[in-house]
Amino acid sequence: MSYYLSNLNLNMLLVFDAVCRHRNMTAAAHDLGLTQPAVSRYIKELKDITGTDFFIRGANGYELTNEGHIFWRKATDILSNCEVFTRNAQDDFDPAKDVHVNLSRHNVKDAFELLYRREIAAYLGYDFDVPPDYLNVMDVKTLEYCPVCSVRSPFAKKRKITIDEFVKTPHLKVYTGSSPSVFDKVLEDLGLFQDTLIEVPDLASVLVMLKQTDMLFFALKDHAEAFCAQDPDLVMLDSVDFSLPSMQLNLYWNKTNDAYKPNMWLRSFIKQTLGA
Repeated sequence: MSYYLSNLNLNMLLVFDAVCRHRNMTAAAHDLGLTQPAVSRYIKELKDITGTDFFIRGANGYELTNEGHIFWRKATDILSNCEVFTRNAQDDFDPAKDVHVNLSRHNVKDAFELLYRREIAAYLGYDFDVPPDYLNVMDVKTLEYCPVCSVRSPFAKKRKITIDEFVKTPHLKVYTGSSPSVFDKVLEDLGLFQDTLIEVPDLASVLVMLKQTDMLFFALKDHAEAFCAQDPDLVMLDSVDFSLPSMQLNLYWNKTNDAYKPNMWLRSFIKQTLGA
């Protein structure tokens, strides 16, 4: 057997070990907290990487080939060593040293791929329609949108905006290279269309343009409050006469990392600080 070690990961070995023990994909999936298709995918990837058939389908389930028995012994040794190392390492766990937080420009799908490859332990991001079955998800916070404008805007004094004013007023949007405005669905349901939507490259451009024009920018409420607290030239409107969309903030992590101490600490910390 020859293969590239860089293409292997512990998830594959964990799944392989479970199938070896249970001789059944469904039972292995239940043991690991995964779906049966996810287990099948891991086994297929392992076969593709190694170029070796480790199982044959028999009357009593999946039976190991000779190569399978050899690989299982090696996999068991690796997993046992990892378990000992992880247990010892977690005894000395220090969040200040062992938890590393980075701001990422990855989109959600890219982040999920990094989680799948275990290159990151967890990802805090906005909602995704159907997360992959290898991930656990924790709802963190529902975020509301709020309109922001310059103090020179005609909306600044009355602190509210109607749906007719909304569609006629030029808006700013940070360009993401993907979806249209989150408000398009709201307008579509009402049979309306926004007259002018101006895309800018980043948030700094939005804040500069807001102060120099009468345009509007719909920001997440927490962000809007921070903008207005730091800049007296910006105003957050109090009300709108139509329903605003919301954004769900979630924490995602690989199911095989569920008991990983830094991940457990991170989930607890987020619950305490963000009120999840």
